[in-house]
This record gives sequence, C-alpha cells and structure tokens, in this order.
Amino acid sequence: MAAKSNLPFAERLIAGFSSEKNVQSTEKKAVKPRAAKNAPGAKPALVQERGLLHNALLDLEGELKNLQASRAKVERKVNSISRELGGTQRKEIELQNQINGLKQKENELIKKKGSIKDKIEGLDHKIEKVKAIERELKDV
Repeated sequence: MAAKSNLPFAERLIAGFSSEKNVQSTEKKAVKPRAAKNAPGAKPALVQERGLLHNALLDLEGELKNLQASRAKVERKVNSISRELGGTQRKEIELQNQINGLKQKENELIKKKGSIKDKIEGLDHKIEKVKAIERELKDV
C-alpha cells in the first residue's frame, strides 16, 4: 500500500516536469553524457531529480502491479460468470426440450379427447335409436 500513499508525490513530480518552465524545446541540442549516480562532479540537482524520477518509477511499477492483479481478478470473474452462463443456457435448452415434449403429449391427449368425445356422441346416438326402437316395440 506504500505505492498508493506515494501516488500524489508521483503526480506532483509528473506535473512539475510538464509545467512550462521544465518543457524543453524541440530544437536539436547536443547530447551530453549523463552523470552517473553519486558520480564526482555530478550536479546535486541532477542527482535529486534522478532520485525523484526513481521514486516515481517505483510508484508507477507498484500501480502497474496493482492494475495487473485487478485485471486478472476481473478476468477470472468473467470466466466464472461465462461458465455459469453456459450452464444456465444448457439448462434452459434442456427445459425448453422438456416443454416441447410436454406440448406434444398435450396435443396427443387433446386429439384423443376429441376422438373419445366423438365416440361417446356416436354411442349416445345409437342408444337413443335403440330406446326409440324399444318404445316402438312396446307400442306394437
């Protein structure tokens, strides 16, 4: 968590380098050799600037590690949810197939019911004919 407490420092440092007084022109200048760390004759301002830049780099590396860890965590969660979603979709397809099977059975039963009603009506009609014949025979 030390990187988070130093983050404002890094932001101030970066802001300081991007201010107008520190922005270098785009003109080509002769490249001077860099002063080595604690090299004799190195200007104290350069050594201090190098130290500040080093601290800023460490802060940024810490933040990068935190972001990479967060990204990995989110990717694992997405993969987990994706697997769950796949399982849910398979279950949905299975249930839809069961519903379709039940609909087919329902349609078959509706047809059988209609057929049985027709047979009952036919039998009722025949029974009425038989009763009518019986009444005629009683009258004779």
